[in-house]
Amino acid sequence: MKLTNKISTAIVLLAVLLVSSLDVYSQNFTNNTNGTYTAGACTAVIKMKSTAGTFNGSAQLGNASTNRVDGIVDWAATSGGQTVQALYYTNLFVSGGTKTIPDKVYVSGTGCPTAFPAYAQLQTPGVGYAVASGTGNRTYAGTFYYDGTSAQIIFPENGGTAGTNRYNNLDLAGSGKSTNGDVILDGFLNVQSTATLTTADNFTVGNGASVASGNITANGSGKSFTTTGTGTFAVDPTVSFTVDGGATLVLNSTGHFVNNGTLALTATGNLSMGPSSYLEIANAFTNASASHTNMTFDATSTVAYTGTGAQTLQFTSDAAASNNYGNLVFSGTGTKTANGDVYSRGTVSIAGGPIVMSSSCGIGGATDYAFVTDVTGGNKISYASLINDQYIQGQVKLRGTFTASTDYTLNNAQTKVAFGTIPDGATPYFALSVQPNTLPTNQADFDLTKDIKRCITVDYSGTAGVISHLRVGYVSGDKDVTFNGDETKMRFAETWSGATQMQKITGGQGLATNGGASDPRFVDLVTNTSLGLKLDAPTNGGTTYELGKSSNIILTSQPLQFIAINNGRWTNPGTWDEGVVPSSTDNTLIRAVVYAGIAGPAYGTSATNNTTPEATYYGQTGTIYIANSITIDNGTTYPKSALIIGNEDNGDNAILTTQLSGTLGGIAAGFYNNNSVANSADNWNVKTTDPTGKSINGLYVTSILNGGYTNPVRFGVANLTNAGTIVNHSIIEIGQ
Repeated sequence: MKLTNKISTAIVLLAVLLVSSLDVYSQNFTNNTNGTYTAGACTAVIKMKSTAGTFNGSAQLGNASTNRVDGIVDWAATSGGQTVQALYYTNLFVSGGTKTIPDKVYVSGTGCPTAFPAYAQLQTPGVGYAVASGTGNRTYAGTFYYDGTSAQIIFPENGGTAGTNRYNNLDLAGSGKSTNGDVILDGFLNVQSTATLTTADNFTVGNGASVASGNITANGSGKSFTTTGTGTFAVDPTVSFTVDGGATLVLNSTGHFVNNGTLALTATGNLSMGPSSYLEIANAFTNASASHTNMTFDATSTVAYTGTGAQTLQFTSDAAASNNYGNLVFSGTGTKTANGDVYSRGTVSIAGGPIVMSSSCGIGGATDYAFVTDVTGGNKISYASLINDQYIQGQVKLRGTFTASTDYTLNNAQTKVAFGTIPDGATPYFALSVQPNTLPTNQADFDLTKDIKRCITVDYSGTAGVISHLRVGYVSGDKDVTFNGDETKMRFAETWSGATQMQKITGGQGLATNGGASDPRFVDLVTNTSLGLKLDAPTNGGTTYELGKSSNIILTSQPLQFIAINNGRWTNPGTWDEGVVPSSTDNTLIRAVVYAGIAGPAYGTSATNNTTPEATYYGQTGTIYIANSITIDNGTTYPKSALIIGNEDNGDNAILTTQLSGTLGGIAAGFYNNNSVANSADNWNVKTTDPTGKSINGLYVTSILNGGYTNPVRFGVANLTNAGTIVNHSIIEIGQ
């Protein structure tokens, strides 16, 4: 026997006379100064049969962990309404009528190694608290403590009604704790750092702030560790919450489950997130399942990756919709690197990162993972910052039910797409793979001094989609140190496998505008919905109105090639294949009858869009740069390719000229290249001449000088290559 307390001499004598058990029938157990009480752990019982009985006295037993009541205490009143006293117990037993279990009841015992009459429930090793069969309902208030330094089993309170035969709060300390039956808490769980918890049965926590400062293992095939109500749950740093053996961590609380330590799903562990549940991964999250079908998510659930250090973004299965993440939140400065494809059908909010899906430029590689978002219901991806410093690196794939003319956000805040015609196929999708500060896979004539060092690779479904709006964002850090281009003239170009030169991208309404040389940086293309930028899977990039699969989009300040395909004035957007007038930094290719400096309409064209002077359009006087370079295409293939230069409405001394910089598409920079077919002797000084049916090609500098102009027409170029016909009725200046 162990000496625990001083007690009166009479009680000492009584203890000596009792050989193996102490069954004390008394109203109260009064323990006064100098008295001692010694009891064997399982060979003595204090049975409190009086509803009002208590432990009291000047040296009350059980009022501290150092003054714990030895042996077994049985609160055994048969009439209802007995309150178990809030004390420190070794082994605690309740029997008889209804009981109230107040706050601050402590149990440290581990049960009895041998059977003891009427207390067989305590015979299981580790069971220090038990309830006799047939006992009335228990109502728990406050917190119940298991604080033994040897392994303890939590008594399986699991009543079907809140507040009845369920724990309120549980506090575990001192050693490893386990279960041998289902346990339900209406309130919170606290696993102190001195304890661990292993649940082989269903274990449910409720409202309040649960904390795991010691490791937890949820085990047992078909069993669950479940959060409910509005309770929060925090896993401390250095602590592991492991789900194993066919068990499932079920998050059904609307409060946050915050993992500051390690949340580990073994190959046989599962995660299930219910409606409005919230899992915050502030540290490590691992999943040993090969397929990750062991994770299911309600569409309204949220998983937040919030780490300030590097984190693994766990991939999700696409075997069923419920295997896709619901909502995703990214914050914290730590890089979130995916270990496979990530599928989400809810909203994606990004305020940190970056999120790295791949580190290579392109798609289809073994580690080129995709971030797949279901667009059904509208745009799903949003960024807290608008300047592209928060981003998803690698492929972002949009799929689901698209809505025409709706902007959908992709890899950063300024990268967006909208459709006039939705991509077709059984599962329509559109994807961009983006690698910041990376050379494109298909480089062609990519120029670090003029082009943004950002790899953008295109993929989509079917052959019937049409883009109505395309915007791509970039950052200043994507410019090479050699970059000397003009960011106010950034536009789109396309390269593809085997291409030697970039091709401009247009959508029939105009080339892209841009954000200029300040944040947020972007290139923006709004297209004509009747023409659009077609996603029709062209070979080798197709035309300027098409975007090929696996092509690279280039953000460029290089001159782009404009092609005149319709008869008309230079300033008529309808003259050009892009549906917009070339800028002074663009190269031009003439395949129709084009006139400049002549008051339209002229040469059989209508007045519509053919009356704007070049000086007005370009906002210049004197020297008017209408292009970077001009080439008149082969007259055999294009028999009506002609450029007619006049000075009728450009003012005295006006010069229409080329900008003299840059190269593209084999067009010599600053040169005027004439075609190679001889011309008829038609006099193109008469602007009413109808070119229909005429064999016209070449360069004409006319003598049209109406309205009192006294100075001759002047057309300026850096150099002139003539392999065809030039008719000069005024002045051609070379090398101005």
